[in-house]
Amino acid sequence: MRVRSSRPAQREGIGMRNINLLIGGKPVKTTSGREGDVFNPNTGEVQARVGFSSTADVDLAVQAAAKALPGWASTNPQRRARVMFEFKRLVEANCPSSDNLRQRGRLPNGGFCSSGVGV
Repeated sequence: MRVRSSRPAQREGIGMRNINLLIGGKPVKTTSGREGDVFNPNTGEVQARVGFSSTADVDLAVQAAAKALPGWASTNPQRRARVMFEFKRLVEANCPSSDNLRQRGRLPNGGFCSSGVGV
């Protein structure tokens, strides 16, 4: 079953990005057989397709998280902090600052990087 918006897609076909799940550090296709369009809210253009997760997909993600938890939990808190700060640094390095949003600030989904800052 394909879920479609009543809004017409403006760009379809070749080159359309498909968004997969990330489970256990690896991209995983959903198994539900259902997908939907991802729209750029700025233009209304379809920019990607995303698969909807099935119960089996969620179970797989929960199993992967449960498997990863003991290793993460036993990691020295200082090391965990370093990992999280490195993640923060990478996000900030790859996200336009508020000073140059007008030049390059739109994300592929039409939103701004700053929309998640301070949350």
